[in-house]
Amino acid sequence: MQWMANPQTDVMWGWDCIVAMARHEANRLLMHEYIARFDSGTYLPVIRGEVQDADGLKQVIQDFVLDWPRLSFAHGGLIDSKAQLTMAVLGGLQVTMSKHVDTWHAVTISEIDPLQGPCLFLDLDLDEVPGTVGEDGRVMLDLRHSDNFRLSFNLDENEPNKGGEFFQTLFKALPDEQRILLLGMIEPNAGSLSPQSFKLRTQRVAEPTAADPGDGAILIFMRMQGSEEGGIPGNAYRFLIADDPEPGDSATVLLSEQRTRGLPADYLLDSCAMLIASDDFDRQYDASGQLTQAQARSGALHFDARTDTLLPFVYEGQFLLVTLESSSLSFPAGGQNPLTIRTLDEGRIAVEWHTEAMRSTTFRFTKAHGGEQVAPDDMIDQRYILDLSAVYGYVEEYGQNVFKPLDWTLDVAHQDVNAAEQMNSGANPGWTLVVVYVVAQLVMLSQQLIDPYIRSMLYRDFRFSTPVRAFLSNSLQWVTGKTIEVDDYHLPRDTVAFGHVAARFSGFTVEPAEVTLGAGASQSFRVTPAIEPLQWSMAGLNTASTDLGSIDANGLYHAPAAPTLDSRWLRLRVTATEPDSGQQHSALVTVVREALTVNPLIQQCAKGEQVTLYAGCLDDGPLEWSILDPVDGQSGSLIPDEQGLRCTYKAIEQEVSGSAYVLERIQVRDSLSGASQVVWVLVILVPPSLSIALLADAALPPGQVRLQARLDSYFPEGVDWHLALNGPGSIDNDGVYTSDPAALQRFVLVQARLEAMGMVLEGHLTLPLPLQQFPDQLAAMIRH
Repeated sequence: MQWMANPQTDVMWGWDCIVAMARHEANRLLMHEYIARFDSGTYLPVIRGEVQDADGLKQVIQDFVLDWPRLSFAHGGLIDSKAQLTMAVLGGLQVTMSKHVDTWHAVTISEIDPLQGPCLFLDLDLDEVPGTVGEDGRVMLDLRHSDNFRLSFNLDENEPNKGGEFFQTLFKALPDEQRILLLGMIEPNAGSLSPQSFKLRTQRVAEPTAADPGDGAILIFMRMQGSEEGGIPGNAYRFLIADDPEPGDSATVLLSEQRTRGLPADYLLDSCAMLIASDDFDRQYDASGQLTQAQARSGALHFDARTDTLLPFVYEGQFLLVTLESSSLSFPAGGQNPLTIRTLDEGRIAVEWHTEAMRSTTFRFTKAHGGEQVAPDDMIDQRYILDLSAVYGYVEEYGQNVFKPLDWTLDVAHQDVNAAEQMNSGANPGWTLVVVYVVAQLVMLSQQLIDPYIRSMLYRDFRFSTPVRAFLSNSLQWVTGKTIEVDDYHLPRDTVAFGHVAARFSGFTVEPAEVTLGAGASQSFRVTPAIEPLQWSMAGLNTASTDLGSIDANGLYHAPAAPTLDSRWLRLRVTATEPDSGQQHSALVTVVREALTVNPLIQQCAKGEQVTLYAGCLDDGPLEWSILDPVDGQSGSLIPDEQGLRCTYKAIEQEVSGSAYVLERIQVRDSLSGASQVVWVLVILVPPSLSIALLADAALPPGQVRLQARLDSYFPEGVDWHLALNGPGSIDNDGVYTSDPAALQRFVLVQARLEAMGMVLEGHLTLPLPLQQFPDQLAAMIRH
């Protein structure tokens, strides 16, 4: 506050508004946007492709699903700001292939799920991010302007690979709606506070505080309609999140002193627009973008038609009722004398309006008992004339500057156009007195009901005593839209408002916002603030399955059992709806079939080499790694890391007499839950003497392939074919493999054995499953 109050401090750097948001809260915004639009057809589709890496290997990407982006900073300074986005790969298959002469072989196969998989990293050069506010007021991050894409195929973001280039090309070609990430909303049509453009920067706090543990903030520098863009301050610029925040404070909004002076005119203009049900004004601004005059071009102050019944009276011995049916009343705001708002000197504002409207009223006379009409209808026309002249300005009340009327004149008059004709129209003098009575009652009704109602409408919308802070509250909501809720204001010179990022697009939020569950588990959801009643519903996001689990009226969700899941994981959206308002908010639920995941499912290495295994687990318990059924002199060794999420397998260095391979079965076990998974490592002790490839056979139906063994330059007969793990599927003596469509396994290891010339010759081939998902890769395995 002292920093802002110092006249020597350049707080705004020529900008009209500066918004700062804590990084972790910006992440929360991105997550809620991801949840809201995941199944809307605007998020990224599943990704397929091939990537050639630096080692001559080919990485096959099959049905990759990217998670919501998580924001962090590559550079924390305001100069050369870069934001980093990290997207985990939630699902898909990854096959690493190696070329053998003229065919490709699969050497590693992994099945990714939300517990374990690679990550995509990319940088955003914030100086290149488009800074124009769209008609819908979105503040966006456009991935087309991203660079330095990195894909960690083996969960090592520093591993050099060309996967990033593949994704960078993909992202640049995406349609706008799939490439843009929403950072916030700026309400459009906010008068002099209507943003025209912005620049994004990042800022890192010099020393961690309670408000910011060290991960920094996002700064949005905004210029409003009619003004110019400012400059970008250096890295020494003050960190804007409060050093001693109130609980929950995670955002700061700065508004220039010049823009603060224009807020009353905007407020009055907005009030007038609501009064006449039209925002169609001819607006004029000065060189600095301040509103100088606004005249209504359309709209009206409207009162609906109404029916009134007078108290019964006696005429010629009968009780009569008089029903008054009055037409609608509409005061036009445009025309020759439009509703006008003008700014004067010394911060004063004038409002002027002269307008007229006609209303017709029909008299209907009926008997009080029976309702029989006793006389023809009569009609009277009334003209209402409205004159408003008001001047507003600042006065000091109780230590606060208050903007209120300084001069106020409101005159609402009415004229009875044809009342004399109605009173003289009756031949019966007694009936003439009745008409006189009714007209008098109508005049009284106008005075007691209609006139005060018009006055109350005008006084309610125009005549007010609102502190400047109330102006700022409305205006800052315009500027920050639905992204920031402002909690406190200060006016040292420029205006500063402290608040919190509201990652909500309704009046409440569902908590927890994101959860991962095992099949058959339960999770209780709640809303903040608490609202009753609520309707809970579910929608599947990555599946056609009809079994999404169940959720009861109290928000208790039960995940489906593992056998009903059609893939390794299920993603759904749980939505709470407030019935009266229709407002909704959702949470993201991920259900995994297995509580423990380990990859690769199978990989091969040569003797003496090392390979790495990766695990992911729902629980926090330590993981235990072991080689099942180890064989002395053949089995390798395991070296897990401290957390147990990564384990290095080291193969034996010597050959084994009579064996070309060692097939290791490696288990990882969760010591808390007892859940376990098994993966395989094929150690090649000597180069295979038989080369195995696929043989093109158009006669085979889908789900079948023909394998062929080659010894040097010829193709031997009598090869013994078998499946190393006894499945899935089957293979006949002719080398035709038939897959099992019901199998859940993602690979099959085929081995060939031939006894010839007193020797045992062996070869192998790993096929990714299901076969139908890999037509291009199977084609690359065909020998030509």
